[in-house]
Amino acid sequence: DKKKVKQLPGAEKEVKELHDLLSKSGWNSEAYINDDATEAKIKELSNIRVFHVATHGFFMDQNSEDENLEGINQNK
Repeated sequence: DKKKVKQLPGAEKEVKELHDLLSKSGWNSEAYINDDATEAKIKELSNIRVFHVATHGFFMDQNSEDENLEGINQNK
């Protein structure tokens, strides 16, 4: 049973605005949002000049456990 992390406020708008800006400037741009932004799709990309990611980041001391991160897969 995988739990999802809440979406970042403004991330979808950020991706769409950047995609629109790049497209209007003549760049070949693709945007992957929510369930379309999979690891498999990213690994299929080639000849990337710019790669922008709007995501969460978690930084934990290897020796600590934090109950506030319930549902986050901690590979130890």
